[in-house]
Amino acid sequence: MPIEAVLGSIAPILRYRKVLAKNIQSSTSSGQSKKALDEKNAILDKLSMLLKDRVSKYRCRSEDSDVSEVAMKASSEICEEMKRSVNSADCSCCSIALITSVRCIPNSEENEEVKDIYIRLINDWATRKASKIHSCVFEDLIKRMPSLASVALITPLSEASQTGHSAFIKCESVRLLASIFHGCSTDETLSDKARSIMKQSSSNAAKSLSEALADPSLQKAKHRDEVLHATKHFVNFAKDQKDGVLTESDLSSLRESLSAAGKKCKSKGMKQMCKKVCEVISDDVPRRTDDKAKRSKSAKTPKSAKKRKTKK
Repeated sequence: MPIEAVLGSIAPILRYRKVLAKNIQSSTSSGQSKKALDEKNAILDKLSMLLKDRVSKYRCRSEDSDVSEVAMKASSEICEEMKRSVNSADCSCCSIALITSVRCIPNSEENEEVKDIYIRLINDWATRKASKIHSCVFEDLIKRMPSLASVALITPLSEASQTGHSAFIKCESVRLLASIFHGCSTDETLSDKARSIMKQSSSNAAKSLSEALADPSLQKAKHRDEVLHATKHFVNFAKDQKDGVLTESDLSSLRESLSAAGKKCKSKGMKQMCKKVCEVISDDVPRRTDDKAKRSKSAKTPKSAKKRKTKK
């Protein structure tokens, strides 16, 4: 089936599903008959299955012309529908639809427009209290397109963990960030560019975690525990990088924040976990040589190269 027919049909399906969902909500409050509501809910479920189980399996053919243009147009339309989501279920359908469309774009990891789509979605989700975007949008990308998630999400999630409008958003940003480093790093299909981006972004991610551990708005047990688990996953990622992705300064700051957070924990289990992670940071995580240290070391003149004093 032509790409125009498939991707062009997604936004209209989402619009009809949204109208139906709103109709069900209003019908429930107005006391419409159970039979009529059951019929509408059945149609709603079938539309969800169509998007998630059928349309999501679509893969465009290499001979399709204007693939990128058609897919970008569909992606933009889907994003607009997502921003007007009725609820989390509606947003989830939009999320899968967006991935279906983005997957058709050649070299999506290299496409700045694709990355910009997800950056804008994170900004909307993290900064607007009235946002209709849900975290499932980013979870879906991490699970279904881990390489693109690594390239597009790490930096904006790091920023959202510090600037999010609520403790929930900050906590979710940290959880999603750790999910990328924990889950995507072990994915054998991960692209070389994605692996490189993860390594380059490790220092900023460590800083975000250190600040989250000390953030006054994240001191409730449920928030602090989520950040501590995220830190554990990130440290395990850093431990597995034989060439070292964090400097001694990065690790010292993370260890100090982790130790301070552990002292505030009432749970013995969480205290013990903090202690073990601190030990891993101290003993098992390879250090990345700081660029300044490298330069200063290379700048030193070897003894053998020193000029000997000539006799007059």
